[in-house]
Amino acid sequence: MDDHNRKIKGDFCLKEIGVEGDGSCPELATHIHCRNCPEFARIGRKLLLRRTPEDYADQWTQALAEQRENIVSRRQKSVIVFRVGPQRLAMPITIVKDVQAAVSVRRIPHRSNARLRGFVNIQGDLRLCVSLHAFMELAPDSSPTATPHMIMIASGDENWVFAVDEIYGLRQFDPADVQNTPVQAAKHVDPITKGVIELDDEVIGLINENAIFKVFERSLR
Repeated sequence: MDDHNRKIKGDFCLKEIGVEGDGSCPELATHIHCRNCPEFARIGRKLLLRRTPEDYADQWTQALAEQRENIVSRRQKSVIVFRVGPQRLAMPITIVKDVQAAVSVRRIPHRSNARLRGFVNIQGDLRLCVSLHAFMELAPDSSPTATPHMIMIASGDENWVFAVDEIYGLRQFDPADVQNTPVQAAKHVDPITKGVIELDDEVIGLINENAIFKVFERSLR
């Protein structure tokens, strides 16, 4: 076989005239499939014996690292961490619409109670304000070190505002790291949480973004 024909058969025959091409190779009549042909074996040896590029390992290391970073970044969820009494909680940032310093609450005649506090003015709009402390049966922190804030959450047309005793800022976590709520903490965080996560070496209750709206709706009944 001359060099020209070897090049055609060795480098191009499989996809051009072989089983992955138009099947016109006359050798198929003898070998049935390209993998039975001596040229197929020669191509395989050529691939196995070729020299590895100098930066081969570096290229794969970088590619795998980038893939891992992309997977981790897709997994990470952002939460805002705050404190209600002694209890630290984390709320998905996707439902948080506003955070600001504590403002005065206007009571609703014949409607305000321990859980439904009244109305608050948030960005020029009156919003219903509830007491997360009351729902969790926890007393507000009245110490001089407390820094009360208001958090507004929203889902569709539903909006609620509640006060917290301290804001710790935004954190990220992997949903795969969510654990069951310890029995000793369940009294205060159920049913508004879906488990606990560990952030900054502390166990923090992770608020269930669906359940908390249902819990707040009960204050209107």
